[in-house]
Parts: sequence; structure tokens; C-alpha cells
Amino acid sequence: MKIHMQHISLLAGTISVLLLSIMASSDISTINAYAQTSSTGSTMQTSSCSGQLSKNSNWSNCDLRYTDLTFANLAGINLSGADLTGARLYGTNLSGANLQGANLQGSNINNAELAGANLQGTNMQMVDFYGADLTNADLRGAKLAGSMFMYATLSGANLSGVDFSHVWAGDAVFIGTDFQNANLSYSWLRGGNLSNATLAGANLQGADASYGILHDANLTGANTSDFEAAAADWSCYGSPICR
Repeated sequence: MKIHMQHISLLAGTISVLLLSIMASSDISTINAYAQTSSTGSTMQTSSCSGQLSKNSNWSNCDLRYTDLTFANLAGINLSGADLTGARLYGTNLSGANLQGANLQGSNINNAELAGANLQGTNMQMVDFYGADLTNADLRGAKLAGSMFMYATLSGANLSGVDFSHVWAGDAVFIGTDFQNANLSYSWLRGGNLSNATLAGANLQGADASYGILHDANLTGANTSDFEAAAADWSCYGSPICR
């Protein structure tokens, strides 16, 4: 009986050691994963930059690929020239941020705040802007091929000369948006609000703005060949299609 109890004690001790080893391994693994993926307010480990991402900080030209910045408050941050390929920016506050020349290809920007942001020359191909706020943002020269702006707000934004063709932007808000000389051919604008938008010289060939609002929109010199706007508000001006 005495020997049996010794065996039980030895077995219990062995099990305890094993459990502690497993817990320790789990903690180390979690820390490593956290350091590699990062999150809001965390210390970043990148190939060229380090520190903490925060409002008004300078992260220009940094490698931030696939970084998770969900719901982070980065208002006024300088990310010009930064590589944010595949980054998670869901609900992130980037209002007034400088993203000029940055690469955001394939990133998720659902419901992000980009009001007043500088997005000139930014690569935003294959980006999902669902519900994002880009009010008064500057997107001149931005690359938007394959991107989606469903339910996004771009009121007062500058997209003059931008290639907005084949873009999905149903139910988006473009009140007072500058689309002068922009290419919106075959874009999906159904249900969108284009009131007071500037579309002078824009290419609207094959675009669909059905059920949308074109009140006081300027279509002077716009190409409206095959432009579809069934059941839309046609109270625009500058084009024979306006009423």
C-alpha cells in the first residue's frame, strides 16, 4: 500500500509538471503570435519601423503589411508611402491622415473614418470601403480598380480625373463630389446620391445610376452613352438627358 501511494504521488507530480509545461508553451506561442500580428496600440515590429502607432505619429514609408489596426484611433497619422497591403482597417479612424502614395491593395477598410484624408496617388485596388466615410478626402490619382464603395460616403471628395470604372458603389453618397473628367464607365452607382456633384467631362458610358439622385449635378460635356438611370432623379443640368 505504501509503494502504491508513492506511485500515485509520483504520477500526480509528473502530471503537474506536464500541465505547467503545456501552459508555458501556450503562453509563449500566444505572445509570439501577438507580436507578429499586432493589434491596436501594440508595439509594431516591422522591417523598417518600430514604436507605437498613434494619432499624428509618423509612419511614412513603413512596412505594415497585413497589420491588424481594427478600430484604432490614428487620426492625423502620416502613412505616406507606407505598405499596408492586406491590412485590417475595419472601423479605424484615419480622419485627416496622410496616405499619399501608400499601398492599401487588398486591405479591408469597412466602416473606416477617412474624412479629409490625403489619398492622392494611393494604390487602393481590390479594397472594400463598405460604409466608410471619405467626406472631403482627396483621391486624385488613386488606383481603384476592383474596389467597392457600397454604402460609403464620399461627399465633397475630390476624384477629378480618377479612373472609377467598373467600381461597385451602390447606395453610396456623392453629394458635391468632384468627378470632373473622371472615368466612371460601367460603374455601379445604383441608389447613389449624386446631388450637386460635378460630372463635367466625365465618362459615364455604361454606368448604372438607376434609382439614384442627380439633383443639380453638373453633366456638362459628360459622355452619357448607354448611361442607365431608370427611376432616377434627372434634375441635373448641362446634358440633354437632364430634365
